Amino acid sequence: MTSLRRRDTKSHPSAAAAGILCLVLLAIPAAEAVTVRVVNGLSDRRKKLLVHCKSGDDDIGVKYITAGGEDYHFSFRPNWWGTTLFWCYVAPDGNSHLSFTAWEDMDPLPNNDYSDRVWLAKDDGVYVWRRIWDVDFNFYKGWLPGRYFVCIKLRRSDALYIVPHLLVEVRLI
Repeated sequence: MTSLRRRDTKSHPSAAAAGILCLVLLAIPAAEAVTVRVVNGLSDRRKKLLVHCKSGDDDIGVKYITAGGEDYHFSFRPNWWGTTLFWCYVAPDGNSHLSFTAWEDMDPLPNNDYSDRVWLAKDDGVYVWRRIWDVDFNFYKGWLPGRYFVCIKLRRSDALYIVPHLLVEVRLI
């Protein structure tokens, strides 16, 4: 017959620490979901805006959005370590582009409120809106000349192809 004994936490300090850690983690509320939205506000309704957003862990993908208010959006929960960062690459045509930090825990913009961000691409550049501001969109940055391209080789026997940016930024041509 086996005897049932109460476990002594003095002999198992790691079990006690794990229990305390679980209680602390349960007491901390999960971060609210944040949405990043990129809107095509170009005046030429025929222009499609190339948008590619990603973080160190997640590639949201490439999308072409039409003018007239169509958007590209994604939501996420910031991590507990305060290191969440998403950046986006946008190009309105083959002659201009821009990369920007779409959302960052350590946001350099004043009064970081950890809220949603809306980025609006217009003819003169990109604008940003945040809930905490009492104003409409603020001008962020103008378009940069040129366009990032990626050099790829499909197979060893194939020639080297230069294609418009799809996955990574490599060099400016």
